[in-house]
Amino acid sequence: MQPQEFKSSIPLWVVVSLGKPVLLKREFVGPCETYTKGCMGILTAIDTDPDDGYSPYAIVALDPSDPGYLENFTFDDIEPLADKIKYALDVQNGVIAF
Repeated sequence: MQPQEFKSSIPLWVVVSLGKPVLLKREFVGPCETYTKGCMGILTAIDTDPDDGYSPYAIVALDPSDPGYLENFTFDDIEPLADKIKYALDVQNGVIAF
């Protein structure tokens, strides 16, 4: 099957980056601070928006001194730290280890 046959998709790099650092690809103005392009955060979760047809998005912890401060980003707004991505894919058993 081709990705366009599905309603939504989650890039594999997003899944294997769960719990790991990601970088902002654009400036983000938060309630108390502005986070510049290249700022690092921790990808804490993937969620969906029922108001947007259940489109998936990333939840990122931006403030290292406040791990409860979470913001939502599209997958295009973040990128992985290349040296932090490591995974094994077992297609036969339907398992991904990261």
